[in-house]
Amino acid sequence: MTFSFEEDIEPTRVGSVIARAFFDLPLNRYMISSLNGLDSADELDYEKHFEEFFVNRTRQVVDAGARVTQSKDYASVAIWFEPGHKSAPFPSTNPVVCEYGDKSAALKKKYNLTNKKYWYLNYLAKDPQKEDVKGAVSATVKPILELAREQGLPVVLEAVADHAREVYEHFGFKILESFQLLDERTGDAHPVYLMAFNYDI
Repeated sequence: MTFSFEEDIEPTRVGSVIARAFFDLPLNRYMISSLNGLDSADELDYEKHFEEFFVNRTRQVVDAGARVTQSKDYASVAIWFEPGHKSAPFPSTNPVVCEYGDKSAALKKKYNLTNKKYWYLNYLAKDPQKEDVKGAVSATVKPILELAREQGLPVVLEAVADHAREVYEHFGFKILESFQLLDERTGDAHPVYLMAFNYDI
Protein backbone atom coordinates (compact mmCIF):
# COMPACT_ATOMS: atom_id res chain seq x y z
CA MET A 1 0.00 0.00 0.00
CA THR A 2 1.05 3.62 -0.41
CA PHE A 3 0.84 5.96 2.54
CA SER A 4 1.81 9.58 3.02
CA PHE A 5 2.31 11.28 6.36
CA GLU A 6 0.83 14.72 6.80
CA GLU A 7 3.46 17.40 6.39
CA ASP A 8 1.60 20.41 7.82
CA ILE A 9 1.27 19.13 11.36
CA GLU A 10 0.74 21.54 14.23
CA PRO A 11 3.02 20.27 17.06
CA THR A 12 1.31 22.43 19.67
CA ARG A 13 -2.07 20.98 18.78
CA VAL A 14 -0.70 17.43 18.77
CA GLY A 15 0.97 17.90 22.16
CA SER A 16 -2.20 19.38 23.63
CA VAL A 17 -4.25 16.37 22.54
CA ILE A 18 -1.70 14.02 24.12
CA ALA A 19 -1.69 16.05 27.33
CA ARG A 20 -5.48 15.91 27.64
CA ALA A 21 -5.58 12.19 26.87
CA PHE A 22 -2.80 11.29 29.32
CA PHE A 23 -3.81 13.67 32.10
CA ASP A 24 -5.33 11.06 34.41
CA LEU A 25 -2.84 8.25 33.79
CA PRO A 26 -1.10 7.48 37.12
CA LEU A 27 2.35 6.86 35.65
CA ASN A 28 2.34 10.12 33.71
CA ARG A 29 1.20 12.05 36.77
CA TYR A 30 4.01 10.46 38.76
CA MET A 31 6.64 11.29 36.14
CA ILE A 32 5.50 14.89 35.58
CA SER A 33 5.31 15.48 39.32
CA SER A 34 8.80 14.04 39.76
CA LEU A 35 10.25 16.13 36.94
CA ASN A 36 8.79 19.36 38.32
CA GLY A 37 8.84 18.73 42.07
CA LEU A 38 5.08 19.09 42.25
CA ASP A 39 2.65 18.30 44.99
CA SER A 40 0.18 15.94 43.33
CA ALA A 41 -2.65 17.78 45.09
CA ASP A 42 -1.88 21.04 43.26
CA GLU A 43 -4.04 20.40 40.21
CA LEU A 44 -3.69 23.82 38.56
CA ASP A 45 0.10 23.81 38.72
CA TYR A 46 0.15 20.19 37.62
CA GLU A 47 -2.09 20.85 34.61
CA LYS A 48 0.14 23.72 33.45
CA HIS A 49 3.31 21.62 33.65
CA PHE A 50 1.58 18.66 31.99
CA GLU A 51 0.57 20.72 28.97
CA GLU A 52 4.02 22.28 28.68
CA PHE A 53 5.73 18.89 28.91
CA PHE A 54 3.80 17.21 26.11
CA VAL A 55 3.85 20.21 23.77
CA ASN A 56 7.64 20.53 24.22
CA ARG A 57 8.12 16.77 23.91
CA THR A 58 6.11 16.71 20.69
CA ARG A 59 8.27 19.45 19.20
CA GLN A 60 11.39 17.59 20.28
CA VAL A 61 10.48 14.27 18.68
CA VAL A 62 9.19 15.89 15.49
CA ASP A 63 12.46 17.81 15.21
CA ALA A 64 14.25 14.49 15.68
CA GLY A 65 12.44 12.99 12.70
CA ALA A 66 9.25 11.53 14.14
CA ARG A 67 6.21 11.46 11.86
CA VAL A 68 2.64 12.23 12.87
CA THR A 69 -0.69 10.77 11.84
CA GLN A 70 -3.97 12.34 12.85
CA SER A 71 -7.60 11.80 11.96
CA LYS A 72 -10.89 13.66 12.06
CA ASP A 73 -9.40 17.08 12.79
CA TYR A 74 -7.08 15.90 15.57
CA ALA A 75 -9.65 13.75 17.34
CA SER A 76 -6.83 11.19 17.47
CA VAL A 77 -3.08 11.62 16.99
CA ALA A 78 -0.12 9.28 16.83
CA ILE A 79 3.62 9.89 16.75
CA TRP A 80 5.78 7.33 14.94
CA PHE A 81 9.44 6.66 14.31
CA GLU A 82 10.04 4.93 11.01
CA PRO A 83 12.10 1.73 10.72
CA GLY A 84 15.80 2.37 11.21
CA HIS A 85 15.20 5.78 12.77
CA LYS A 86 16.24 5.94 16.40
CA SER A 87 13.63 7.33 18.75
CA ALA A 88 14.55 10.54 20.56
CA PRO A 89 15.65 9.89 24.16
CA PHE A 90 14.21 12.19 26.77
CA PRO A 91 17.02 14.53 27.91
CA SER A 92 16.82 14.18 31.67
CA THR A 93 18.83 12.85 34.58
CA ASN A 94 15.65 12.46 36.62
CA PRO A 95 15.80 9.00 38.28
CA VAL A 96 12.21 8.11 37.32
CA VAL A 97 12.80 8.92 33.66
CA CYS A 98 16.15 7.10 33.69
CA GLU A 99 14.63 4.01 35.30
CA TYR A 100 11.90 3.93 32.65
CA GLY A 101 14.42 4.28 29.83
CA ASP A 102 16.85 1.72 31.25
CA LYS A 103 14.18 -0.93 31.85
CA SER A 104 12.61 -0.42 28.43
CA ALA A 105 16.00 -0.62 26.71
CA ALA A 106 16.86 -3.82 28.59
CA LEU A 107 13.66 -5.51 27.42
CA LYS A 108 14.18 -4.42 23.82
CA LYS A 109 17.65 -5.94 23.96
CA LYS A 110 16.26 -9.13 25.51
CA TYR A 111 13.81 -9.52 22.62
CA ASN A 112 16.42 -8.79 19.95
CA LEU A 113 14.96 -5.43 18.98
CA THR A 114 18.09 -3.35 19.53
CA ASN A 115 19.49 -3.90 16.04
CA LYS A 116 16.25 -4.80 14.29
CA LYS A 117 14.25 -2.48 12.06
CA TYR A 118 10.75 -1.78 13.32
CA TRP A 119 8.12 0.93 13.48
CA TYR A 120 7.97 2.56 16.90
CA LEU A 121 4.70 4.04 18.11
CA ASN A 122 5.87 6.73 20.53
CA TYR A 123 2.44 8.16 21.42
CA LEU A 124 -1.18 7.42 20.60
CA ALA A 125 -3.93 9.62 21.98
CA LYS A 126 -7.66 10.18 21.58
CA ASP A 127 -8.81 13.68 22.51
CA PRO A 128 -11.22 13.34 25.46
CA GLN A 129 -12.95 16.50 24.25
CA LYS A 130 -13.98 14.58 21.11
CA GLU A 131 -15.15 11.30 22.61
CA ASP A 132 -18.20 11.32 20.35
CA VAL A 133 -16.04 11.13 17.21
CA LYS A 134 -16.09 7.46 16.21
CA GLY A 135 -13.33 5.58 14.42
CA ALA A 136 -10.66 8.21 14.97
CA VAL A 137 -8.12 5.93 16.65
CA SER A 138 -8.49 3.21 14.01
CA ALA A 139 -8.03 5.76 11.24
CA THR A 140 -4.86 6.98 12.94
CA VAL A 141 -3.29 3.58 13.57
CA LYS A 142 -4.47 1.01 11.04
CA PRO A 143 -2.75 2.42 7.93
CA ILE A 144 0.67 2.08 9.57
CA LEU A 145 -0.12 -1.40 10.88
CA GLU A 146 -1.13 -2.48 7.39
CA LEU A 147 2.01 -0.93 5.93
CA ALA A 148 4.21 -2.65 8.52
CA ARG A 149 2.62 -6.01 7.78
CA GLU A 150 3.22 -5.56 4.04
CA GLN A 151 6.85 -4.63 4.78
CA GLY A 152 7.26 -7.66 7.05
CA LEU A 153 8.25 -5.40 9.93
CA PRO A 154 7.07 -5.27 13.54
CA VAL A 155 5.55 -2.30 15.35
CA VAL A 156 6.77 -1.76 18.91
CA LEU A 157 5.45 0.39 21.76
CA GLU A 158 5.23 0.77 25.52
CA ALA A 159 1.74 0.88 27.05
CA VAL A 160 1.66 2.67 30.39
CA ALA A 161 -1.84 1.76 31.56
CA ASP A 162 -4.09 -1.28 31.51
CA HIS A 163 -6.69 0.50 29.37
CA ALA A 164 -4.00 1.38 26.82
CA ARG A 165 -2.82 -2.24 26.83
CA GLU A 166 -6.37 -3.39 26.06
CA VAL A 167 -6.67 -0.91 23.18
CA TYR A 168 -3.43 -2.14 21.65
CA GLU A 169 -4.45 -5.77 22.10
CA HIS A 170 -7.60 -4.94 20.13
CA PHE A 171 -5.34 -3.87 17.24
CA GLY A 172 -3.34 -7.10 17.39
CA PHE A 173 -0.42 -6.15 19.63
CA LYS A 174 0.92 -8.76 22.03
CA ILE A 175 2.73 -8.28 25.32
CA LEU A 176 6.40 -9.23 25.16
CA GLU A 177 7.06 -8.48 28.83
CA SER A 178 6.23 -5.87 31.45
CA PHE A 179 8.01 -4.02 34.22
CA GLN A 180 6.94 -1.72 37.02
CA LEU A 181 7.94 1.70 38.28
CA LEU A 182 7.44 2.14 42.01
CA ASP A 183 6.18 5.48 43.28
CA GLU A 184 8.13 5.78 46.53
CA ARG A 185 5.79 8.50 47.80
CA THR A 186 2.63 6.40 47.61
CA GLY A 187 3.90 2.85 47.30
CA ASP A 188 1.96 2.43 44.04
CA ALA A 189 3.51 0.23 41.36
CA HIS A 190 2.87 1.52 37.84
CA PRO A 191 2.93 -1.11 35.06
CA VAL A 192 4.62 -0.63 31.71
CA TYR A 193 4.02 -3.16 28.93
CA LEU A 194 6.45 -3.67 26.07
CA MET A 195 4.19 -4.73 23.19
CA ALA A 196 4.69 -5.68 19.57
CA PHE A 197 2.58 -6.15 16.46
CA ASN A 198 3.58 -8.56 13.68
CA TYR A 199 6.48 -9.94 15.70
CA ASP A 200 7.15 -13.57 16.58
CA ILE A 201 9.19 -14.11 19.71
